[in-house]
Amino acid sequence: MKSIRLTNKFYTILILSCFIFTFSGCGGSDDDDNSCQVFLECQEGTAWENIGWLGTYLKFQNNTSNPWIVYDTYDGGCYFSTQSSSVEQITLIEHSKNILKYRTGYVGGINHGISTYTYSNGKITYRDEYYINGVLDEVDIYTFNKSSVNLSSLVICD
Repeated sequence: MKSIRLTNKFYTILILSCFIFTFSGCGGSDDDDNSCQVFLECQEGTAWENIGWLGTYLKFQNNTSNPWIVYDTYDGGCYFSTQSSSVEQITLIEHSKNILKYRTGYVGGINHGISTYTYSNGKITYRDEYYINGVLDEVDIYTFNKSSVNLSSLVICD
């Protein structure tokens, strides 16, 4: 009788151990990844391709004064490179793990934009709001898929 109780205890402990390990944080999912805290840190060096405009790539840098570089081509032969540092008056509004939102200003302060990059479900959505005299005039939304293209190998136009 004593050996049956020991065997039952052994199996109970074994089953509980498996249960605790399975539902503890030990085998967490990718969504629980806490290795990065903010958008630019999480997306550092990643390349993204615009779904609607073939030949448009986006690369993020962990630098709040120059967070992104865009590569565009019109003929597939060479790419034009534009850095966010060329945009006037970037003011950070939100910089969380999945959102980068900032305001841009234009000469004279009459026109400005609000740009938002949101990471969700393995894609990045870019929302570009354009304001004239404080009134929302136009909204453009673009979706980017992660790309394996080596952006440093692109031929840059002169």
